[in-house]
Amino acid sequence: MAGPILTLELRGFQQLGAKLDGLPHRMQRTIVRRALRVAGNVVLDEARARAPRRTDSRRIKTKAGQSRGPGFLAKHIRLYFYRPRAGQLRASVGPTKAAFYGKFDELGTSRQPARPWLRPALQERAQQAVNAFGQTFMETLTAELTNAR
Repeated sequence: MAGPILTLELRGFQQLGAKLDGLPHRMQRTIVRRALRVAGNVVLDEARARAPRRTDSRRIKTKAGQSRGPGFLAKHIRLYFYRPRAGQLRASVGPTKAAFYGKFDELGTSRQPARPWLRPALQERAQQAVNAFGQTFMETLTAELTNAR
């Protein structure tokens, strides 16, 4: 993983967290991970749609001997899960190592101006992602509690 360009951190979910407190750790992780995946996929889809693409159809050879066609960056944007500390789970959307140059487009370099595509994707879909997280969280929580009985 090349590392996240941007991370959306959700705060203020005390009510949802209170519902998790009495559940086994494995069930908590399943519920939160599923909700994060749904919310992350909302942003992921928008990021892939906004990712810069070359207009010509030729393939470019890399130093490693691989070739990259138009849309390579869009195909190599992923949703990553990681644990910064015990008891925490975070999700990030960003390019893979193979598409490291996506950061250069997003942030710019000393010779290239920034052409943001990931930050606008998050800004466009942030509320939708939060809503999807909450809805999936409640649906998964209800399903897990029903199955546990």
